[in-house]
Amino acid sequence: FFFFFFFFLFFFFFFFFFFFFFFFFFFFFFFFFFFFFFFFFFFFFFFFFFFFFLKRGGEKKKKKKFPPPFWGGGKKKTPPSPQKKK
Repeated sequence: FFFFFFFFLFFFFFFFFFFFFFFFFFFFFFFFFFFFFFFFFFFFFFFFFFFFFLKRGGEKKKKKKFPPPFWGGGKKKTPPSPQKKK
């Protein structure tokens, strides 16, 4: 009876620990995903406002092409496809 009680307590403790670890991991992943999404949205808004104000209050004499953002935006010159040549 004592052995059964000890086994039940160990099983309950292990199950509780596993559930707590899973819940904590899921919560951390969810929070990290939300934080990353919010940071990306804030960065995108900041870039948009920065470019908008730069284009409005910028010098019209110098037509400066803005460099593409560092994450790989902008139109890339792609070579003509072989299907279009035919």
